[in-house]
Amino acid sequence: MPDSEKLDQRLRQSLATPVAPTLSPEFDQRLARQLAPRRLSARSRSILLGYFLLGIAVSVGAMHEAGMDLRLCCALTIGPLVLVVPLLRPYFS
Repeated sequence: MPDSEKLDQRLRQSLATPVAPTLSPEFDQRLARQLAPRRLSARSRSILLGYFLLGIAVSVGAMHEAGMDLRLCCALTIGPLVLVVPLLRPYFS
């Protein structure tokens, strides 16, 4: 078989194949599982809540011992934490 016929045969074979690759049917489901935010277990949530409350208590106590007004201590500690709640919400759903 001459080279030109081999080239024509390969060209026909390459043109007969599908142009774009295809994804498997379950690809969207697997991708959604990989990209979904991780959920915390009930135990992890309770540990995180305990750590959160302990941190607030220690911060307020330390600032109060340093001579700050108790209301100001609470406002300066709890205020910024309220801003973080929307960021943590996906992990607690």
